[in-house]
Amino acid sequence: MEQSRALVGVALLVGGAVGARYAHVLARWDERLDSIGSTRRWDEVEPATWKVTLVLLGALAGFTIGGFLLASALV
Repeated sequence: MEQSRALVGVALLVGGAVGARYAHVLARWDERLDSIGSTRRWDEVEPATWKVTLVLLGALAGFTIGGFLLASALV
C-alpha cells in the first residue's frame, strides 16, 4: 500500500511540474482539439488567459497532492 501511494505521489509530482511548466501549451492543445469542425484554422486558435490559468492551477493542485502523498508514504 505504501509503495503504490509513493508511486502515485511521484507521478503526480512529475505530472504537476510538467503541467505547470507547459500550461500554455496544454491549453493551446485543448483549444485546437475544440476547434475541430470549426471554420477557424487549428493553427490560428489561441487559449484564453482564464483557460491557461485553470490548467496551471490544476497542475499545481496535482503537484501539491502528489507531494502530500509522497510525504505520507515516506513517513
